[in-house]
Amino acid sequence: MSSHSPFRFGATVTHIESRATLQEQARRLEGEGWSTLLMRDHVGAPSMFAPLMSAAAATVDLRVGTLVANNGLHHPVRLAQEAATVDLLVDGRLELGLGAGWNRRESDLLGITHEASPQRVTRLHNSIATMKSAWAGDLRLPAADGTEGERAVLPGVQRPHIPLLIGGHGDAILALAAQEADIVGLNGLTVAGSTAKPTGVGYDAIADRVQFLRAHAGERMNVIELSTLALVTSIDGDTESTVRVVASGLQIAPTVVRDSPLVLVGSTSEVVDKLVAVREQLGISYIVVRDTAMHEMGPVVAELAGT
Repeated sequence: MSSHSPFRFGATVTHIESRATLQEQARRLEGEGWSTLLMRDHVGAPSMFAPLMSAAAATVDLRVGTLVANNGLHHPVRLAQEAATVDLLVDGRLELGLGAGWNRRESDLLGITHEASPQRVTRLHNSIATMKSAWAGDLRLPAADGTEGERAVLPGVQRPHIPLLIGGHGDAILALAAQEADIVGLNGLTVAGSTAKPTGVGYDAIADRVQFLRAHAGERMNVIELSTLALVTSIDGDTESTVRVVASGLQIAPTVVRDSPLVLVGSTSEVVDKLVAVREQLGISYIVVRDTAMHEMGPVVAELAGT
């Protein structure tokens, strides 16, 4: 997309106390101009789709989505079926985020073989092809007489299919995203075993990933929306102290922290200016934060959403 794509803002839900609190959170997001409420896909966390339907039931325009569904834990036909059903029930407001699945501990717990990264990305590629085929009606159940029978998955509301977000940092996953994603989530994370480390969060590293994506997407880059999930959000607080703590924790220079598109630290006006500059320079317009940062991000969303 162009560098002047309208800003959108999303919040990932980290904890659910009750239906009432989730729906109140959703209504607040919608009322403040946020675009999307998002659920993670981790063992030990709330499931993805039921909360999304609950949030959508309490709102009118708020979009809902996954950030991201672990492809290694879901059969693509079943995931396509679940997503299409949710898209129907939320009136076409679903965004389906997909990842190759990096957490070995979750695979081990569920008795699923945790493949090496290249194989996981290949599996994700195959899963996306299967899901798109299923939504298009090309995937059919065999009839009793061996002929082609009814479609395996009903379509969702959105056409040609539910918007797909693919998140990652490495060459293989971004090359796949360049060809298949509607939204690309740039997370700056590299994976070692069961740990995702933010080793690529600096401005230059993210700029390199955007350039890589452009080279592989070609003309598709004009229809791809670029997104980030903020690692740190601290607005109108003690900026210098926060920068020092983050720099120490990540073992990177404070200047790298200040410049990172994934770190939103400073006054409201400073964060607004930073996001505008990052959109102008890199084309990133869809900003996601954790729901714990909703309050402090409110003034930023109020100023930038839709502009």
